Amino acid sequence: TQANGDSAPSFEYQATCPNDQNLIYVQGRRIAGPPPDPPLDNRQGIPAVELGACVRCNLQIEGSGPRPEDVILDAGKNYANPAMPGAKPGGSAGCDNPNNCYTKHVVLRADRADGFVAKNLLTRGGREFGIYTEEIDGYLLDRTKFYWNADYGQLSFTSDHGLMRSCDGFGSGDSVVYPGAAPETGSQADTSFYPDAPRYNTVVTKCDLRGSALGYSGSMGNAVRITNNHIYGNVTGIASDTLSSAGHPGFPADYSRIDHNFIYSNNLNLYVENPPVEPLVPVPLGTGVLYAGMNDASVHHNWIFDNWRNGTMLIAVPDGLTSGGGAEGNVNPGISCPGAPENNLSTSCGNRFFNNRMGQVPPGFTFPAALNQFGADHSTGPGPHPNGTDFWWDEFSGNTGNCWFNNVGPDGTGGSITGPGAGSPPDLLPSNCNTSVGGGDGAKTAYLVDCSQGPDETGPCDWWDPAPQPESSAAELEAAARKRAFRKLAQTEQVHELVERMESFAGFEGRP
Repeated sequence: TQANGDSAPSFEYQATCPNDQNLIYVQGRRIAGPPPDPPLDNRQGIPAVELGACVRCNLQIEGSGPRPEDVILDAGKNYANPAMPGAKPGGSAGCDNPNNCYTKHVVLRADRADGFVAKNLLTRGGREFGIYTEEIDGYLLDRTKFYWNADYGQLSFTSDHGLMRSCDGFGSGDSVVYPGAAPETGSQADTSFYPDAPRYNTVVTKCDLRGSALGYSGSMGNAVRITNNHIYGNVTGIASDTLSSAGHPGFPADYSRIDHNFIYSNNLNLYVENPPVEPLVPVPLGTGVLYAGMNDASVHHNWIFDNWRNGTMLIAVPDGLTSGGGAEGNVNPGISCPGAPENNLSTSCGNRFFNNRMGQVPPGFTFPAALNQFGADHSTGPGPHPNGTDFWWDEFSGNTGNCWFNNVGPDGTGGSITGPGAGSPPDLLPSNCNTSVGGGDGAKTAYLVDCSQGPDETGPCDWWDPAPQPESSAAELEAAARKRAFRKLAQTEQVHELVERMESFAGFEGRP
């Protein structure tokens, strides 16, 4: 099922009508039998009755020019200057009417095409995606660029052994790259099916992910490694979540790794009239990394700076709040949260944030000119450039194993680290992974519930408003006012009732 509720076209449909949705279509395997009805509970691998013989596996599509921009696969139209690789579809008329901007939903789609390679080319102007790799075992996207694809620059789904390397993209209403429903090869892996687990099934490296609602996202993004990238100038830099379990096998998301990246200046305000990029997701403006319901992840050895709201955020998603209210297919054993899934709290345990440089700027670093493409707020000069709050944590009741250690802040010491964000006292940021337990925070719970309902004029959520530059007088005044407001909010009867209701989702009824 698609996000809009319609049934997703089947593999058989795509192979039979390859250019209905797609400008270029790669059918990797023959059509075999119909999908099992009802669907199998075990969602690991393609069912044997569906798995046809390879007809176009190990295919490589490579641009012949010196640069990726020299070979453009283009599903857009009505460019003001089509010769410019970064031109936006629709020209001055805009894309309020999608038919004015796009000829196809997907620029290049590869289905069940094991061993697929796309190299040295640019995809642009997809009404949905630039490159779509689906149900593939083994793919490489090398020196590929994704410009002005309205949903995602690159989307992979239920695909294994993937490598995205030396990519660049902007202009996506969701994210530049999205490995969704990545296989369960991490801490919850069924080793009878994945005997080499735990392992990372997808790697994103040496990419510039920018100028979009999100640089990277991935629902059920199990065991994806994001390493050695520049992620900047988005609304939020990175988001991986357990918010979309229906249709995304692999619940709950786990074993993500974010390391050795530059994650900075993700302050792009798209929540305005006539935004330069139409945002499709409600994410917190001014945030580097957002984990919404992730287990056993590690965020380490990154430079995270100049994100004016939060450097990183970690929040829980009770099972009853996931899309569809449950998992797609079986849930593998080994869930990190104690008592799950029986207590309905399967997410946001065992995450570690360590050896990051928060608010510091790498030696010799200069802000790229691309930050000014859409007017993203950013600091100037050599730094340091603090984040609004380095590590924001919702402290949800019962979450265990989340810890922050060996990080340093703007002055080069651990003492200048800020976190876990204003809420109900005592606002602790645990460093001991073995003893860390969320104690519950009514003010933060109310804040997140309000944010989940989208922009409004009355609630405590500030995600849709630009945050002031850290350490400015405006930032200091706002921080003091927010702290007072949250302390007051935590004492209200409505918040106590809300906490009881939220904790009931997680099986904590009757707790004092």
